[in-house]
Amino acid sequence: MSVLEHLKDPNITFQKCAELHNISNTSVAYIFDNHVKMQTHKLPEYICMDEVYAGTSKKSKYICVLLDYKTKNPIDVLPSRKKVDLEKYFIRIPIEERDSVRVICTDMYDPYRLVIKDLFPYAIHVIDRFHVAQDLNRQVDRFRIKIMNQQDKNSVNYYLLKHFNFLLFHELDDLLDPNRKRKYNYKLKRYLNYYEIKDLLLAIDPRLEEVVNLKDRLSLFYDNYLISENVEVPKVSVPEQKFNKYGQQTKKSIRERQIATKWNQKEAITLKQAHKILNDLILDFTRCEIEEIQQFARTLLNWENEIINGIRVYKEVSYKNINNAIIENRNKIIKNIKHASNGYKNFERFRNRILYSLRNDSTYRLTPIEEQLYVKRLRNKRSYDTYIKQKKRNKSSH
Repeated sequence: MSVLEHLKDPNITFQKCAELHNISNTSVAYIFDNHVKMQTHKLPEYICMDEVYAGTSKKSKYICVLLDYKTKNPIDVLPSRKKVDLEKYFIRIPIEERDSVRVICTDMYDPYRLVIKDLFPYAIHVIDRFHVAQDLNRQVDRFRIKIMNQQDKNSVNYYLLKHFNFLLFHELDDLLDPNRKRKYNYKLKRYLNYYEIKDLLLAIDPRLEEVVNLKDRLSLFYDNYLISENVEVPKVSVPEQKFNKYGQQTKKSIRERQIATKWNQKEAITLKQAHKILNDLILDFTRCEIEEIQQFARTLLNWENEIINGIRVYKEVSYKNINNAIIENRNKIIKNIKHASNGYKNFERFRNRILYSLRNDSTYRLTPIEEQLYVKRLRNKRSYDTYIKQKKRNKSSH
């Protein structure tokens, strides 16, 4: 029981657990395999789906994680994210259970969309905002690097594009406040704050300012609008200001107040209005003559319906948008489990360890799992038979 309680911590490896209890690694693995077998949870109404690089098999380098958005507990871990393997898994689930799923949130991996369309006909497919923004930021950064490579490496423009590129993607009001205290910059030989540095950065090339404006307009689409499906969305109370020992407002307090204020300023629109707003934005992206931005415009057009579903709010989840923030956090823990142990060759053990560590309600059996004992007995019998045959061969050869 002590071994199994320690293994609940994702940072504890089998080797570390063995050292704590003065037993071998094999004994820890034997205890875990014989007393832990995590069952698949029933499919909930709100599902998050994402992949994690695990490298557990030659068949697929990625595992697929399913998570319940409301309870924050993983439903199951699949050995592959390929379309064929996902279909084989979901087709075994009763159709009544699949029809009860309301929303599935994923990234922009096309096989997910095909599987959801075929096997979850009543579910709304949502593309996570983070992945849309990530793809756009990647294209903007490629364009920035293209401009930077055209500059002289000793020039001020090259210095700004190389060392202050984060200002192109930053949206925090406190960082870009015009009244923020200025600091001396030795390369530019004057006092500047980040607001003024960003102005210098955008002045390098007018196309760069156009790209940043388009990026900000996409952020405003998410920040200013929501679809509530004829349900009135209540306003949230703005938290009180919190100050540190120096009398300055804390960063956490600023961020919480900004989030609450932005939420209260959101406008409830219909699905038809959302399509019109996004179509106008896609048209402006398409008109931009920059190759990277046109490529992103095609992405927006391809995933238009799923992106619009990303601004829907649901009463059952406290009037929030469905996103993959929780599953991204769980993915980080899964990677830590893998890295700490230098990888798992046994996928079933890896799956059990993930679910056992991440589920709030996970438990273990006091008695060994019968099928595990049967497998061990069978393995021991085969080893014994092989040993006897080898012994007889050695006698006959002599």
